[in-house]
Amino acid sequence: MEITIIIPVKDRRAHIGKTLDSIMKSSCPPKEIIIVDNESTDGTYQFCEQYIKNRSNITLLRETFPGAAAARNKGLKSCKTEWVYFFDSDDLFDYNYIFHMQSANLEGIDVVACPTTMVIDGKEVVRTFIPDNDPRVQMLASVLNTQGMLFRTRFLKDIGAWNTECRIWNDWELGLRLLLPHPSTLVMGGKSSVVIHPQTESITGTDYSSRAESILATIDIADAAVNRFFDENPERTFKPCRERILRLLDYKRMALAGLCEHEHKGSGTALRDKVLAKYAKSSSTRRFIFSLIFDHTATGLRGSYIWAHFL
Repeated sequence: MEITIIIPVKDRRAHIGKTLDSIMKSSCPPKEIIIVDNESTDGTYQFCEQYIKNRSNITLLRETFPGAAAARNKGLKSCKTEWVYFFDSDDLFDYNYIFHMQSANLEGIDVVACPTTMVIDGKEVVRTFIPDNDPRVQMLASVLNTQGMLFRTRFLKDIGAWNTECRIWNDWELGLRLLLPHPSTLVMGGKSSVVIHPQTESITGTDYSSRAESILATIDIADAAVNRFFDENPERTFKPCRERILRLLDYKRMALAGLCEHEHKGSGTALRDKVLAKYAKSSSTRRFIFSLIFDHTATGLRGSYIWAHFL
């Protein structure tokens, strides 16, 4: 199996060396590593220039359009291997990841998803991982994340690659979009593939209020992708139906409103009212559940997804 690892970087001078070292020490090194610098100003590009000297399997590119999605797509265009894997510039690669992938039977498979480990308050915690290719699971649990997906290169290019309009949560949007047309092509399993150190733009984030506008924009993009898929595939017998998926996207909006409210009182009420207004003619039970989701998250409680199952 030949794999290319693509790493977008922007002002990660203090971290990128350790990340590259963790990949280079792999028991089965990748065929190629493509680093894509996204207008760094802290010497990251110059450091990478020095690092790749005498390392013929590492390529350094530049992307001027802002955002990790654009940088990943730039690397993808140069990818010539059958498989491609995306990594972030301050995470640590699992020593045996490629070895485990080589030992798996991937005939007819387009995406392999594995659990990942996240550093939370200095402790390593395996992220919630639900072995299911239902797009509803992706919306509620965000189980498909950047470092947890290995793509057949052709497949990723065919579905449109990373959406550069998503300034945040672009892996969540990609995970939902790839599951809509090809729910049977995803294999989920294996051991944790990476140790993730959350950044401010990651789906786990560090707060919600400062990112709410960008998060809402990504949810709107996902909303449009769902509608476009069903409009272009009217013959598709797909359950859950379009309306169910769109309601779950409104769950994401309402949960975001509650999270913002928890951080800053009064900051989530406008979004709450906007979601409720969409269901003014819906059943009182559904409106109650949406309100319950807001109250649940506004008080700082976790696990609001349990209420989404009743939508």
